[in-house]
Amino acid sequence: MNKLRSLSLIILLPALLIVIFIVLQGSVLFMEYRQQQANLYIKSEQDLKGLAGQLQTSLSNSLMRLEKSQAQDFVSTAALNENVKTVAVVDNNQQVVLSNRFREKYMFAKLQLQEYQGELLDRVINKNEIIVKLFKENEELVVYAPLQMISKGNSLNRKFNGVIFIRYSLKSAFSALAYESILRLIKFTLVLLATLCLFVYLINILVVTPLKRFIASVNSIDINNPGSIDVSGLGEVGLLQRAFIRLVADVSSNTHRLEVREQRWANALNGARDGVWDWDVDSGEVYFSKRWKEMLGFHKENISNDITEWEHRVHPDDLYKVFEDLSAHFSGSHSFFENIHRMKCYNGEYRWILSRGQTVSWDTQGNPKRVIGTHIDLSLYKDMLADIKVESEIIEQKSDLPDREQLLLHIEVENKRLYQQGQQGVLIAFNCDRFKHIAQLSDSNKINELLYLVARRLEKHKLDGNFVAHIQEFQFAIFYEDIATEYEKAADVALALTKQLEFALQIPFKVLDEQFIVNCAFGLTLLPSKDLEARTILHQAVRALKLVEQGQENNIQFYDKSLSKLVD
Repeated sequence: MNKLRSLSLIILLPALLIVIFIVLQGSVLFMEYRQQQANLYIKSEQDLKGLAGQLQTSLSNSLMRLEKSQAQDFVSTAALNENVKTVAVVDNNQQVVLSNRFREKYMFAKLQLQEYQGELLDRVINKNEIIVKLFKENEELVVYAPLQMISKGNSLNRKFNGVIFIRYSLKSAFSALAYESILRLIKFTLVLLATLCLFVYLINILVVTPLKRFIASVNSIDINNPGSIDVSGLGEVGLLQRAFIRLVADVSSNTHRLEVREQRWANALNGARDGVWDWDVDSGEVYFSKRWKEMLGFHKENISNDITEWEHRVHPDDLYKVFEDLSAHFSGSHSFFENIHRMKCYNGEYRWILSRGQTVSWDTQGNPKRVIGTHIDLSLYKDMLADIKVESEIIEQKSDLPDREQLLLHIEVENKRLYQQGQQGVLIAFNCDRFKHIAQLSDSNKINELLYLVARRLEKHKLDGNFVAHIQEFQFAIFYEDIATEYEKAADVALALTKQLEFALQIPFKVLDEQFIVNCAFGLTLLPSKDLEARTILHQAVRALKLVEQGQENNIQFYDKSLSKLVD
């Protein structure tokens, strides 16, 4: 097969065409030859019947007048045709009376006459019937014709008492037909060969030679200088050459843009101080960036590029959750892999790491082949949370949720991360008692129970990685991160998330056999904000919330007025 593929089209195509032509033309000529054979048989049969009819008249008259010499002359004259092999007269006793071969006279017909069938004698004589037989093996025709040989006086009742036997050979005629057919095939083949030679010459000049020059120029192409490609071809070859130049120009442009993007991506990662990992799932080989290794105190020579280097350093208590989140991503349950776990450093200590990644290629069975992601050091953030937990009440007794200070700390950390990674997030501040109906209740137990139920429903509704906090009274905040990479898209997603949250809170709450329906107002602000502090960002969301509470129509408001048109 490889040798066949390496053959030039200038050889393969003409050879294929001539084989096809010979097969098809040979089949046509063979069918014509068979048809001409059939026509020749019909014509020969008619000629033999005519010859037999002439002999019937002449021989009958001569034999009844007992002029056998004249009858012999008629027989000999009829056999002058080179294709007539035998002309004989056989009487009703199966004896040869006359024959073009004198040694056969007065002999028994069945022994002397080739292809003679004596059982047909009575049928021919009694039924006055001319019988023609074809012997395909010998390519011969045999004719039996009735003959009146003896006169019955003056009686008008004639009686046939002999047959005329004629054996006629078709070999020479069939050979002539075959010769003519073969000659026609040879002529057609010669004409085809001459045409193919001209065709090959033109193909070589117009296609093969320009293609060879084109291939030679492509092999030595400089992707930054596509103009060096040969474009001398005509017609479709020229179109191919010019299309390839455009393709090379597009590839060159895309390669340049890709290099710029890769450089921008590398600069962003270096500025964010995040580690990068690139995992080939099939081979188990992983690329760990310099920053990834530095987070754990390693240098290039201290760690190999194997997935086990990561796996063996995960804290045993966190390893199961890492595998669970990774399996959920591989199965398609989660679009991204995300997990916070502890990893063992070079000095034996553990650091908190936020690992994020996504599959970028799959095999034909849908299994992941390549996964790329980042590592973010959360140790400082975890230490700050631990300090705050010691110094203040992290959880408010009424709602059992993080409070305002914890929310501010989360906003500060996530605002920086979102800015560094080019992601968008949203902070939603909302009041679950927009019209102050619940706050006017005198039963504090019911209020505290309702606060607790609202908090639990918010925890149930929030997505993985998001943050819910209780600001004051019936005022809460929820932080959604990594909702989009573009500002306008983030606004659309934030609005959709707010409406989902509103729908979840509209379901009545049952408190001490009494149902309560909360009416919520929502204030939204999008992140990141490079130069703003966490308190200012929270203030923006609360300010938008206040604008909603002052109005009577809308219950959702963005802080950025240019996005207010997105609110229904």
